[in-house]
Amino acid sequence: PVNASVLGFFSNSKSATRNMDAFVGKVLRGRVAPSHESNLVPNRTWIRGEVQEVVWKTYQKEINGSTADILLELYDDQRKKHHTLSATMEVIAKTLKDYRDLKVARMEVSQNYVPPIFGRKQFSKDT
Repeated sequence: PVNASVLGFFSNSKSATRNMDAFVGKVLRGRVAPSHESNLVPNRTWIRGEVQEVVWKTYQKEINGSTADILLELYDDQRKKHHTLSATMEVIAKTLKDYRDLKVARMEVSQNYVPPIFGRKQFSKDT
């Protein structure tokens, strides 16, 4: 299959060189924000009493930007105990539903960037 945007970019070699040079210059000057792996943004609105699904694209807003204390589960959905731990988190979320200062959330680690603060090596299979 032919990628039309790639063909369009390289159709004019002078323009492609100029655009690539501009991009590399921005990278070298530190003006390009880092890009990290993120799963698809959930299309559900979070309801108190449920476990909030967080992906890297929503992490800043939902975790760092939250005024509530957060119990965040980092999990790999390929682990054997995933279903048991998921059910446990759902019970905890329902139990804490009346506490406005608490939020229960989880983020799947094989599909999302995990910040270094959690001490997990990137691409690690440890959860």
